[in-house]
Amino acid sequence: MSPMASVPFKGRKQSGVTDKLKAEPAGCMKWSSTHVLRPGLRLPPQGGRSESAVCLTHRVHQGKKMTLNRTAAFLALLALAAVATPGAADAAATVCAPKNRAAVVNTVQAAFDAMKAGDIAKTRTHLSPDFYIFDLGKRFDADGILNLIQQNEKSGVAYNWKVTEPKVHLLCDAAWITYVNRGSVTHAGITQPVTWLESGVLHYRKDHWMIEFMHSTRVPPPAG
Repeated sequence: MSPMASVPFKGRKQSGVTDKLKAEPAGCMKWSSTHVLRPGLRLPPQGGRSESAVCLTHRVHQGKKMTLNRTAAFLALLALAAVATPGAADAAATVCAPKNRAAVVNTVQAAFDAMKAGDIAKTRTHLSPDFYIFDLGKRFDADGILNLIQQNEKSGVAYNWKVTEPKVHLLCDAAWITYVNRGSVTHAGITQPVTWLESGVLHYRKDHWMIEFMHSTRVPPPAG
């Protein structure tokens, strides 16, 4: 039990209550200080309205003012937080790509052509810095997949890749594509047709598309 509970009401300093009552009409001050611990008491009507009704009207009016002030302060804080958030400026500065689905398809094909030609520098211009691919049951970053292709080519393997049946979906500065990669693998003078089911996610950066992610699944050769 709080020690304040044993102090008589009249001798106790009421933090916040006294200040609130000072702002009320004189009648309310008298009624509050006399009957605040005796709920249910009603004073005789004065001028057609009871003193308690006058006090109630005043308190409701004051409560509405306080609520409006708090709401305005809260909204001001929200607005300030939105302006101060770093992501807000970035979102406003986002530039959507032209609605050109062919540009997405061409980016993927250009990356394949550069890899086929052994031009690693040109290949990287089509890949984002954090590019990665799921292939052969593994995760490769750009260095990993390009090194693997180079090693196979040095051993006499030649690849050919062709994007067919593309389906492109655009969303401002992002795109995802699904397609059938119909190509071939040549080794020791023997060319074998190969088909892969592939998908990719691209990001529009500095006025051109860059590949962020790819997934490749090789289609098993026909039986027999």
